[in-house]
Amino acid sequence: MSSPYRKSPYTEEKQIPWRARNVTVIGEAPNAQGKEKYDTQSGKRIAAWAGTELPWHNIHGALPPKWNARVAKARIWDWIVTHPLDDQPLILLGRKVQAAFDIPRDAEPFEWYASPTHHHSMIVFPHTSPLSRFWNDEAHVAEATELLHALVSGTLPRFDYQNKDETA
Repeated sequence: MSSPYRKSPYTEEKQIPWRARNVTVIGEAPNAQGKEKYDTQSGKRIAAWAGTELPWHNIHGALPPKWNARVAKARIWDWIVTHPLDDQPLILLGRKVQAAFDIPRDAEPFEWYASPTHHHSMIVFPHTSPLSRFWNDEAHVAEATELLHALVSGTLPRFDYQNKDETA
C-alpha cells in the first residue's frame, strides 16, 4: 500500500518560523499503569530533550487491550478535523502512530512528511520508551535534542505544504 504522504524537504525559501506552542506530540495512549504524557519515561525523555513540555495528544484516552489500526486512524482523523487550519508540526511518536497517519513503515527517523489532506507537517520519531534500542545511540539522542530545540526556539523553518514542485 502506498502512502498518500510525501517527504517534505525544507528549503531556505518560503520559510516562516514557528514556536513551541505550535508543536504537538502525538502518542498512542497512557501507559498500562494509566500514567499520562509527561509522567512516563517516554514523556520525560521528550521534555528533557526539548527543554520543555510540548503539547501532547494521545490517540487513545486509555491503553486499549489490543491495538486496532482502523480505530487509531479514525481517532486521528477526528482530531485532525477539529484542527483543520492548524499548521503546527506533529511529532509522531512510534510506529503505531506513524501507521495511523499512513506514513510508510520504513520511514527514516526524524524524516518530515506532508499530507495532501491537512496542513500539519509530520516528523517521524521512534518511540521514546527506554525499551527502544534506537535511543541507546547517543548520536540519535543528540539529533533528537537538536531537532526539538530548533522546534521550541522557532529556528526551524516551516515546510510549505502547498509547494507542489518539491520532490522527495
